[in-house]
Amino acid sequence: MTASCGASTPPTAATSAPPPPATTAAAPEQSATPTPSRKPVKQPKYGVPKDLKLTPSTGVWAVPGQVIEGLDIKGHIFIDDGVTGVVIRNCRITGTGKDAFGIHQAGSGEVTVENVTIRGDFLDAGMGYENITARNLDIYGMTHDGAKVGDNFSITDSWIHDFKPSKGSHADGLQVFERVKNVLIKDNVIEIGMGGTWRGHEPTDDNTNAALFIVSTLDRGRSGKIVIDGNRLSGGGYTAYIGVKGADLSFVNNTFKRGAYLWDAVDERAYATVWRNNTFSDNDQEIPLPTR
Repeated sequence: MTASCGASTPPTAATSAPPPPATTAAAPEQSATPTPSRKPVKQPKYGVPKDLKLTPSTGVWAVPGQVIEGLDIKGHIFIDDGVTGVVIRNCRITGTGKDAFGIHQAGSGEVTVENVTIRGDFLDAGMGYENITARNLDIYGMTHDGAKVGDNFSITDSWIHDFKPSKGSHADGLQVFERVKNVLIKDNVIEIGMGGTWRGHEPTDDNTNAALFIVSTLDRGRSGKIVIDGNRLSGGGYTAYIGVKGADLSFVNNTFKRGAYLWDAVDERAYATVWRNNTFSDNDQEIPLPTR
């Protein structure tokens, strides 16, 4: 669903980042930022470095091969159809309630996103849609979805958390709504919280929906390989809705926070071709794939 929203003040981030999922390998050291500085800037695990001085900016319309770096953006970055080789690094993007996405990739465009913080009010999602390679992101305070996931989409070693859903937004951490292929969701912490109140799918609902909403409600696209591996998950009505028709979907090594959901950890209609070593975080209790 889409709800109309006004501009909002960006929420405050949590004071400290969580430890990475237990299965996460150490992230490779990031290259030093070219922003002038008297001392090297320490790269954080998630998001833009706190001690990096950013340049205020309005929205950016990317061109092929562009490196977008060191900006404090109020608005969005747009990567048009056919615009490839774009890199977004060490930036903060704040939603003002006017743009659909914080990072919007369209058509056959292609972008790599590294150490970027995305926060605030976007009318659709913090990021989307296809041909995106993202790592070490900090996505928080979303009024709608954290990211819309399409073909050729990879998000790793990122923190998606503390959502502030608008009424009727059906807010998900990561959302798939059609058949997709070549998707990797690995070693992320996705803890979107519960949001507000569930009122039975009423327009006034302002609860979160799911940390992972990976389904093929829309009859379009082609199914392929989807890997969901080593993530720490919590929040939502069900924390995970999973099942894309015809997909080779591997759901392995994920941990769920017990009780951090309205109904259950996994929706009873869940589907996966490979389901292995998915557990509750408090006692390593195995979570079986629901039987139909």
